[in-house]
Order: sequence, then structure tokens, then C-alpha cells
Amino acid sequence: MAQVSNESELSAALAGTDPSIQLTADIPVTKQLEVGRDVTISSLFPDVFALTKAAGHSQNLFRVASGASLHLNNIILDGDMASHPASDSTNRSLICVNGGSLYLEDGCILRNNYSAAEGGGVCLQPAPALANLLVMNGNSRITGCVSKTSGGAAAMFPGTSNDRMEFSDHSVIADNSAANGGGIMEFGLRRAQGPDAGLYGARSAMIGGCVGTSNVLAGQMFDVPVMGTHAHSWIMSFPSEYEAFKAYARMYPDSCTLLVDTYDTLKSGVPNAIRVFSEMREEGIQSKSFGIRLDSGDLAYLSKKARKMLDDAGFPEAKISASNDLDEYLIHDLKQQGAAIDVWGVGTHLITSKDCPSFGGVYKLAAIQDENGTFVPKIKLSENTEKITNPGNKTIYRIYEKESGKIKADLICFADETFDENDDLLLFDPIETWKKTKLKGGTYTMREMLVPVFINGECVYQSPTVMEIADYCRQEKDTLWDETKRLFYPHNVYVDLSDRLYQVKKELLDQMSMDNL
Repeated sequence: MAQVSNESELSAALAGTDPSIQLTADIPVTKQLEVGRDVTISSLFPDVFALTKAAGHSQNLFRVASGASLHLNNIILDGDMASHPASDSTNRSLICVNGGSLYLEDGCILRNNYSAAEGGGVCLQPAPALANLLVMNGNSRITGCVSKTSGGAAAMFPGTSNDRMEFSDHSVIADNSAANGGGIMEFGLRRAQGPDAGLYGARSAMIGGCVGTSNVLAGQMFDVPVMGTHAHSWIMSFPSEYEAFKAYARMYPDSCTLLVDTYDTLKSGVPNAIRVFSEMREEGIQSKSFGIRLDSGDLAYLSKKARKMLDDAGFPEAKISASNDLDEYLIHDLKQQGAAIDVWGVGTHLITSKDCPSFGGVYKLAAIQDENGTFVPKIKLSENTEKITNPGNKTIYRIYEKESGKIKADLICFADETFDENDDLLLFDPIETWKKTKLKGGTYTMREMLVPVFINGECVYQSPTVMEIADYCRQEKDTLWDETKRLFYPHNVYVDLSDRLYQVKKELLDQMSMDNL
């Protein structure tokens, strides 16, 4: 048995004939170790020593040649990910097997390695007519390994029909990841059909392979990881996006994922996130997990741009997560486009069945009441036009044609706006603003639709009976035009904004656009 205490002795032992090699010390490795025969490497009992990739060594720790076999027990192989970040395009697996056999046996741990190609821990490459074999026995473990493409723990290329991986006893593969795989976070609580579906749906999702859930109660009850970010309303409640990010980072320094699409993803969100990450680094705060989340827009384009911005700023380890009505088909398409997304947040299409309708509404912060009791309008921007919110404390009026009693339109306005039915009223489409309708004074009536339920915390509403609601429903249906009620190509009931509300919205949009120039 050959005993070795440094890299030179280990290389010489591998080139020799002794079938067993024992480590007597931790050894930093500066170049790839070649295995061309059958050999066993272990630590001198009772110690457990480590072979660690030295800074500057980006190839495999071991390369097992065709027909050779490598047995590892009571030993650690460490990729030193801190010295080999994601920006290193040359870094490879801890072990590459090329038509040989690899046995990870009792007490063997492969850990903490980043590979810019297949297999964060092990890569099995085909060789002519020779099969690859990976066997994990005993308490062997592959953990904390990452691949930029596929196979966080291990990847096998198509080779012979005899290629195989075997796992037995108490071997463990845990906490590995791959960019071409990517973990799925369960985000379905708000779309679930009832609280029980949300709770036990999250449980089932975790059993099915999700890496975490946004359901805090499920996390507590079932002892599963809880993951997620803040809401857009968190950002909107602060004077600026940067201040919101900074406050969140101070509250959750160990798990700081920032939602960057409230205003402008690339001009505002990502730069402000980088600013906060830089300040955390300067203050010596070592976050266990940090990154950004994208929730709208062209996810492929935005993720690739954001990835470059984060890498250029010195944060290649920052994760990019994405959400927004994702399903398996969209995720597949995004991967095909090379989207730089590490984790996927899936809600509606995970928690509900495909043939089960789900409510697609969302809510955002519209206004904040200041110390004087005045409502300050807030707006949420998005590259998806339909996600841009209407700011301010609002109410809604239904406008009827006086002669027929039929609905002309609904009008959203500020809560303190007043109207005189004797005055002319100009209605216009808030998107296609050139489309206008002028109602002559005296030809229409207006009814405020919102009814108070709680005022200053006190319930002021009495629920009507079912039959009273049914009568009300029949009355309201009579106010619809026949053209609106037809099954095919019905006319719309138009919803417009008051001129004052439209102008405030336009001013906020202009202001945000200028701020992001």
C-alpha cells in the first residue's frame, strides 16, 4: 500500500503498480490526475482527507481511462467552487470516466464543484465498445455540485447498451443543480381551488420533485423548504425601488431574491439589485442565497441580459428565477432559446389541472395614504401592457342611457371626483385614446358601483338573501344590450378612465420613463 502526503507522491503512486493508495494529509491538486488501471484511494484511518481543486486548476480532478477502474472510500473530493465560479467556462467535473468504472464507496464525498459542461460531480463519456459504470455504495454522497448544462450530480452521454449507474445502501445525491434542468418552485397558493388544495397541493408538489414552495404554512406543517420573493406592492410602498430592495436585503440577508420588473427590468430593477448586492458585499454580509426574479416580459431576452449584467458586476453566483404563467411547454421553449434561468416558479399550471379554470386576476398597490390622510397614487409598470395598473384611490360609476336604461360604459375615476349629469360627458378608450364618445348632458344617468362593507374597521354592510341577489342579477341583466348578450361576437361593455385619472397615470408613466433613461 502506497501512502502519500502531497500531489507529486499521489501522481507517482497512480503511475505505479500498487493497487491501494492511502492519503495521509489534505492535498491541493493543481493538475488533472490520470487513472489508467484498477486502483483504490482512501484516507489513512481514522482520518478523512480531502483532495481539493487548487485555484487555477479548472480540469477534472480525476480522469479514468478506458478499461480502468477507480474505487474511492473514506475520502473527500472538493471542487472549491469559490475559486471556480460560474464565469469560468473551462471548469469541469470532479471525475471524468471514459469507458471505465467508478466506485464511490463508504465515506466518499464529492462536493462543492461547478462544471461549465455536463456533470457537476461526475461525467461519463462514451468510449468505443467499452461501457461506463458508476456505482455508489454505503454512505457515499454527491452534494453541492452544479452543472451549467445538465446533470448537477452526474451526467451520462449515450454510449454502449451496457452503460449504467447503480445506487445502493445509503448513498445520497442531494442539493445539486443544473442550468439545463433547473429546480421548480411551487407558487400556486393564490390559484388553488380552496385552502386545502393550496396546502396539500404544495405537499404533493414537493413529493413530485419541487425544490421549494411559497406556501409558508405548508413549509411549517411538512418541514419542506420555503422559497419566494417579495411582492410588487413591497416595492411600490417605498419612495424608490432601491430603498425597497435595501430594506428587504437587511431583513433577509441569507435569502435575498429581489423582484426586478416593477418599473423597468434592465434600466432600473437589475441595476438597483446589483447596487444592493454590492453594498452587502462591502459590509461583509455573506448571503447564503441571493439573486433576482423576473415576472413579466420576454423572459429569454431579459434573463440573458440580466445574467451578463450580474456577471459583469462580479455576481456570477447570483441566481435568476422566473415566473409568469409557466408550464412545461413554455419552460422547454425558454431552455431551447438559451434562457439564463436557474429556478422556475410555477403556480397556476402546477396547482390546478389543465381542464380546470383558474381566476387570472392579480392585485397591486394603487395608493398610499400619507400622514395628512391624502392618498398618494402608485403605479406598477410592466412590459406586458395589461399588467400596468391604474393609480390612486378609485371608485367606479356605471353610465346608463337615460332613454333605454341600457349600459353605455363603466367609468373608473378617483374616489373624490364628482360629476353633474346635466353636463356633457366625454368618454374615451384609455389605450386607443382617439376613440371617443360624447354624451350630451341630460341623456345619461350615473350610478356608483362600489358599496362600503367596512368603514374604520366596522362592518356597515348587511348581506342580502339569495333571492334578493337573484332579483338584483335579473335587473342588471335587463340593462345589457341584446348585442352584448349574444353568444357569438358579442359587443363589449367598455370600461374607461376619467380624464383626471388618465392624466395622472400618464404623468406617472412619463416620470418613470424619464427616471430610467
